Amino acid sequence: MAPAFDLNTQVIGVPAIVTAGIGAIVAACFVYKISLCPNELDHKGDPERKAISDKVVKLNSAIANGAYAFLIKEYTYLLIVSLCLFVLVSAAVNWRTGLW
Repeated sequence: MAPAFDLNTQVIGVPAIVTAGIGAIVAACFVYKISLCPNELDHKGDPERKAISDKVVKLNSAIANGAYAFLIKEYTYLLIVSLCLFVLVSAAVNWRTGLW
């Protein structure tokens, strides 16, 4: 009796690689399209629009700084948890198992 599900790498691997490639191309297109956007609003000499443009730039800077601080804290915690798990698995089994 043949197995109901076969883990053939060509059947599973090729569509996954093609899908990942298409996703990478779409992501690159989005990055390119966003990179063409101006960083500031065109205020055309209007002081009210210039004030709004300055607020948008300031808000953008605050969001970018907050996101950077969050990622630093997130990766710090991830490193601590990973090292703790490595030590626990290494102590329980052996150090080679902790690496894999």
